[in-house]
Amino acid sequence: MTFRADRFEWGDDAELTWHDEWSLDFDPDQPRDPAGTSTGGQWTSGSSGSSTSIFVSTPVHDFDPNQARVPGGSPEGGEWTSEGGGVGGGLVASRNITSKKAAAEGGYARPDVQAMRQSPKNFKHDVELFSNKDAYPNFKPGELSGTPDERARTIIDHLKTNLRLMYDNASPAIRQSGMGWYDKANKLAVADAKAFGIDEKSAAAVIAALSPQKDWNMNVYLAHRVMEINATQKNFRWDSKMDATANAIWKPKDRELVNAVKGKTLGELSDPVEKAVWIRTHDEAHSDRSYRDFDTGQVVTTAKGVPAKAAWQSIPSIANAVSAMDSKGDMKVISDSLGDRHKVRSFYNNIVAPHAPNGDVTVDTHAVGAALLRPLSGSDTAVMQALGTAPLGSEKPPGWKAASNSVVTGLKGTYGIYADAYREVAKDVGILPQQLQAITWQAKRALFDIGDKKKEVVEQEWINYHQGKQTLAQTQHKVLSITRD
Repeated sequence: MTFRADRFEWGDDAELTWHDEWSLDFDPDQPRDPAGTSTGGQWTSGSSGSSTSIFVSTPVHDFDPNQARVPGGSPEGGEWTSEGGGVGGGLVASRNITSKKAAAEGGYARPDVQAMRQSPKNFKHDVELFSNKDAYPNFKPGELSGTPDERARTIIDHLKTNLRLMYDNASPAIRQSGMGWYDKANKLAVADAKAFGIDEKSAAAVIAALSPQKDWNMNVYLAHRVMEINATQKNFRWDSKMDATANAIWKPKDRELVNAVKGKTLGELSDPVEKAVWIRTHDEAHSDRSYRDFDTGQVVTTAKGVPAKAAWQSIPSIANAVSAMDSKGDMKVISDSLGDRHKVRSFYNNIVAPHAPNGDVTVDTHAVGAALLRPLSGSDTAVMQALGTAPLGSEKPPGWKAASNSVVTGLKGTYGIYADAYREVAKDVGILPQQLQAITWQAKRALFDIGDKKKEVVEQEWINYHQGKQTLAQTQHKVLSITRD
């Protein structure tokens, strides 16, 4: 299936997830695989993605045949196997290698430091990013020295101290909630799948595909509405309310798409992009877009006490969700709909198999903030480098350098460093990495639910640490005190 990039409106929260007929504009400073080498070739602004002609033999993780497995036939997924570039039981490789030869070998691949070593040049570049004092005041001058492996070890050890602090200081309620968070998300996907007559893996993929840069409660609403509208409104014909809504929400450049679906029923459409436009327009025309808190079930409200309204994802993200929904559990379609971002692919795995032993970690903005013990946002350098993204437009933070992205290794950004820190702390405390991430994710959100002034004070404490004015333990204690006052 091929999607035309010129049909899409790229919103602020859009993810680059399609793999055919793109023009991928990466940051010009981003490291590239050397042109003319056996490992690949430079990124260009021409066609890229699944049509790449790069061939490489890339190591993948082969699990011990005696390791514990998720019971076959259970809601958690099924036994691990090596099937077509991923794993069995409805799971996908969280490090998506798009080299044809590597993908054909099968097996499971994940983002970690071991994988980062496959490209020494990129590995060296990525660990050196942490020496930027503006983006990472967590490290003192000269603290990050030595080989890339030695630097990575220092970085991971620092992240671990912060994660362990977050875990140790999490309330009993947060710990209990975090331990079962992905089980609850799994049950949600299973319930929607049963309610709307689709495959359970497809339902989990719908949720994951709509997750980038979205509040979780809003994410749940959007996924539910995509599945609900698709199941219940197939015979509903585009009406005057949808006409008025379309005029309000779609830009002139989207007019061709709107005209393609105008006057039709949803059941008359087959193109995921057209269905995405129809579904969003219907929801905005025929619902108030209020949504509920995942944990409490209460309607989410604004600071003024009125019901908050869900904001829809971009067209390509909704179209990804539609493709997953219509996949009937086809793992190739599901994998393609999830794109190449580690966060989305890991999130899907964590939802579809909450107790899988593969160590997938959903590293998002909050997960990066928890590991650095800082109130970061999606526009902060550390977060963008972790996720392998870049600033929108021409404005870049001071000293900005993009983290590496490679079709050869399938790696995006410094994600593997954070993921390994979570894995190691989880092992230390005797829980799964995804459980630790869920606990610290909730703890971080609660801890840094503070105003901008206090956030500035927290950042200043890390600057004081960087300048040698206080110890790490003192800095961590002061951060906790600031957030609790």
